[in-house]
Amino acid sequence: MILMGINMLPNAEMFWSTDPFINNAGITNTMTCNRFQKLVQYFHIADRTTAPGRGETGYDPLFKLRPVMESVSRTFQEIYTLNKEVSVYEAMIAFTGRVSFRQYMPAKPIKRGGIKVWMLCDASTAFPARFEVYLGRQNNQMEHGFGHNVVMKLMDHIYHSFRWSFFDNFFTCLPLM
Repeated sequence: MILMGINMLPNAEMFWSTDPFINNAGITNTMTCNRFQKLVQYFHIADRTTAPGRGETGYDPLFKLRPVMESVSRTFQEIYTLNKEVSVYEAMIAFTGRVSFRQYMPAKPIKRGGIKVWMLCDASTAFPARFEVYLGRQNNQMEHGFGHNVVMKLMDHIYHSFRWSFFDNFFTCLPLM
């Protein structure tokens, strides 16, 4: 799947083409096209029967991806020690599909919609130590403001560790300072 994301083709079957200019030897030598299709068809990382429905309490739009996202974020934190300077940043992942949390931001390079992700990164290497997908307004309980809540949530595991944190004016508020 990673190779398919790097070397994109109009459809997955083209990776197993007999044309040497189209196919990918690394993929064709790993598995057959039929095996790949069956794996994609039946591989699920979350049990849909236990998911709360839309509008119910505990509904999570990222229910199917949440276990993988948490595992990746946890692994990032375990394998990498942050330097003294960290940065909180917002990033947009270009996405034109249909999801309820897609953002439209006319002042950003990705204007027509995407998925907004809050990230805590090492300021010198840009390694993403922690990330959170923005799903829109979840609740209206904002004691110190939205920017404050985002920064404190991303940095709660390194709070009081004497690091310098950098962020732009979107996150800046008096209680955070």
